[in-house]
Amino acid sequence: MFDSKKRGQVTIFIILGIIIVAIIGVAYFLINQSAKDIRQDAKYDDSKLQPLKDYVESCIKFHGTEVINLLGRQGGSVDPGLYQYYFDSKVSYLCHTDSFTACFNRKPNLIGHMENEIKSYLENNLRFCIDFQQVKEFGYNIDASDELTVSVSIGDANTIVNLDYPITIKKENTIIKENRFSETFNVPLGRLAEVALDGVEEEINVGDFFTMPYMLRNRGEVEIERQAVRGSKVYILNLRDNPYSFQYATRSFVEE
Repeated sequence: MFDSKKRGQVTIFIILGIIIVAIIGVAYFLINQSAKDIRQDAKYDDSKLQPLKDYVESCIKFHGTEVINLLGRQGGSVDPGLYQYYFDSKVSYLCHTDSFTACFNRKPNLIGHMENEIKSYLENNLRFCIDFQQVKEFGYNIDASDELTVSVSIGDANTIVNLDYPITIKKENTIIKENRFSETFNVPLGRLAEVALDGVEEEINVGDFFTMPYMLRNRGEVEIERQAVRGSKVYILNLRDNPYSFQYATRSFVEE
């Protein structure tokens, strides 16, 4: 009788031990799983990446449109050193001389010059446009690089702007990281620059840019208007059915 009772107590202790071990095992699993989930959550919240990209790229779009339009009005320069006023625009001389000779080409690498102009303009203005103050007010910590780097590629039909700007946004277990932003401007800046350089070359070699034969050779793709302004010429270039225009000035000799 005593042995039977003792064996019963031992059995109860064994069962209780198994239950305790099982509880400890489940608790250990749940704690590890919770920690794993937290670590996974702390990597990235991809759902928040697109609004971040949209915000930064909206600044690129705004100031990029601004500078590309400025280059069109001012002959490819943000701050022309030598220019002719035309309807309140400082139209840069792409070809100029003050003597009784053919003008010389002042911007032989016009496309490269404009790429540098866009780059400098954006690097100066984007840092004021991109403002994370409102994000900070929602309790996020912002770690943004002091340096931002813009690269620009001008093609015939569009201009592509890429921005390298490392940004990290943190809040509790959420981390958002991004460093590459891009915007494409569907403006024929490169093609119109080629037309302008063709005109400059013709003016240097033969003394004038014969616009009508040029337009006929290009089958009406290019539309060219020429205006005489105080001894200079201002050319306004468009592609057919495209509202974007590029204007530049030339001066081949000083008229009395």
